[in-house]
Amino acid sequence: MICPKEQYIGSRDVKDHISLDKHTPPFMGSACECWIVREAQDVLNHLMDSSMVAMEWSTGSGSGWFLRRVKALYTVEDNVEWMEAAASVVKSKYPWNADKWTYITHAIPGKLNGHTPERVNSDYVKALEKEIMPVYSKPFDFISVDGRERVACLKEAMKPGMLKTDYGIFMLDNSERKYYDVSAVPSHWLVVSFQHFFDETTIWMACPSKTDENCVRARKEIHETLGLAKEHVGGRYTERMGPV
Repeated sequence: MICPKEQYIGSRDVKDHISLDKHTPPFMGSACECWIVREAQDVLNHLMDSSMVAMEWSTGSGSGWFLRRVKALYTVEDNVEWMEAAASVVKSKYPWNADKWTYITHAIPGKLNGHTPERVNSDYVKALEKEIMPVYSKPFDFISVDGRERVACLKEAMKPGMLKTDYGIFMLDNSERKYYDVSAVPSHWLVVSFQHFFDETTIWMACPSKTDENCVRARKEIHETLGLAKEHVGGRYTERMGPV
């Protein structure tokens, strides 16, 4: 995807020796796309459309990408300055999308990696239930968990009524981190997971039931297709579905 620099949200000009060649568009989304593994970005390209209402924890370049595709986007962010910077790009470079973006900022208390009850039950984590659902009041078509307190946010997203049970889409970035407990995600949901170098992105699709015909067929087709690209299949897929 061609990405004019003036439309960047964030930067891909990483100067450390580890990330310089690996966080670039051949492997990851550009600064006009989600900063996720390229194959996961390609999956979202096929799945998302203008009828969908999306929600995300943590703003970034993906927010701009979502806004160009979905009907409405709700964002929860913990860094006020970063939220204002991202919103400024959208308002100035593609203002026609600004009106369909609702965003909330809540700083997270305590130490960065404390995972204390204070953080897990913070306004940031609980914003979907306490602030967004009273306004939108319908299950979302898509929910993304990135940023802070991802396990707590994942559990919030899995609560009844948050995500559509008939083919709603859920995404977790940096899912290679094994301390991210994903056991709250129903085991019968469809899943794909892709990795490059040290990054992995996992996407689930909710199935109405374990025997749903569409999901049964898709599960088989996904497994066969991923067998053609074994080198990019992430561990989150194989731990649920077995080796391809």
